Amino acid sequence: MGNTRRMMVNGLAFSVVTAVLSAGLFTLEPAMPKAAAATPHWHTAASYRPLSNVSAISCAPSASPSSTLCVAVGDDGSGHFASIIVTDNGGTTWSSATVPAGVTSLGAVDCPSETVCYAGGGSGILKSSDGGASWTVQDSSFPAQSISCFTIDECTAVSGAQIEVTSDGFTWSPQTPPSSTDTLTAVTCPNAITCFAVGIVNNAPSIAGENDGSTWIVLDQPLVTSLQGISCASASQCTAIGSNTTNATSLSTSNGGSSWSSPTSIPSGKQLNAVACSVSSTCLAVGTNQSSTPYGISTVNGGSTWSPLTLPASGVDLTGISCSASASCVAVGNNGNPASGSTLMETTDGGLTWSDQTAPNGISNLTSAACPTVADCFAVGVDSVIASTNAGYAWVPQTIPSQVSGLNGISCADPDHCQAVGY
Repeated sequence: MGNTRRMMVNGLAFSVVTAVLSAGLFTLEPAMPKAAAATPHWHTAASYRPLSNVSAISCAPSASPSSTLCVAVGDDGSGHFASIIVTDNGGTTWSSATVPAGVTSLGAVDCPSETVCYAGGGSGILKSSDGGASWTVQDSSFPAQSISCFTIDECTAVSGAQIEVTSDGFTWSPQTPPSSTDTLTAVTCPNAITCFAVGIVNNAPSIAGENDGSTWIVLDQPLVTSLQGISCASASQCTAIGSNTTNATSLSTSNGGSSWSSPTSIPSGKQLNAVACSVSSTCLAVGTNQSSTPYGISTVNGGSTWSPLTLPASGVDLTGISCSASASCVAVGNNGNPASGSTLMETTDGGLTWSDQTAPNGISNLTSAACPTVADCFAVGVDSVIASTNAGYAWVPQTIPSQVSGLNGISCADPDHCQAVGY
């Protein structure tokens, strides 16, 4: 039951479509109170590409790269909208997962198995028990910046100067950080009682750790500008990454954190953001040159020396990496243009070669857009109208009357009342 009016402009027939939104979808009804509107007929008008915005990724352990589960999370950087995307075939295809209501910030994720995953951010700690398809909030009071799980039930999360742990996969309880801890930004737990974290303690970049499941101490305070990430192949062998005043750098231990050493050589780059050490002595690290060129490095000798990775051109700013096996890894980040969303890339040969992956499908040939609120936006184009309720980070296709061939413009008085014009 559409309200479509034909008119002549310069000898051409145009259509004016008046639409009233109901539950986020166009109803093809005249603008009137919603209670009086008839039930419309719905169908999918077009395939679409949500504009994913992800910054952290975790791939569950898997013997087959083609069936690996990976979950990537992120947000818009200002705490308004969060996103979760999932692949169960090693990144060949990705789909968007439903983010729980009220969750607006996500920056951490860990999947200890192909069914159980944990995510965290400013909205708390979330858990999925069905491979990332659905999520529930477990602890809304703890804004986790990093999560590491040794098993599906044993996890440690850090945020600011706080540490929380779970031993049953449901209940989270606090642990005491080292004295004078300012902030902890990343954590890794190679076994049930051993964890390492990086952050700031007493105003200095620091590596902290525990080896009894409860007592945290400062292990080292290296002469670096910042420490961004840490990964352990075992309880004795770990690598931390960050930057100094002029270049990216790393620190490695082979004795459980008793001593840490810098590399003898490392390719030039501005900053390393994330590291994954899947087997002993072998690690991949990614970051940014703060320019138009990607930056990633690898080591096969526990961080003593590093070699450059050949990455796709889209990997200008890589913020997360995860490996399901020694040769199979996925990295995420952005291509330097936040408006174009995130970039995802995969290697199946330990980082020797990489290939771009495709985020969830999108739509092209859009001609006009209207955003009546910060969150609500609509765009029109050839045979298509799409809508977003999260400032453009994900889009849903809408239905238009069959006699409309294309739309050139749209204007919305509010999120429920829009008019589009076309032919």
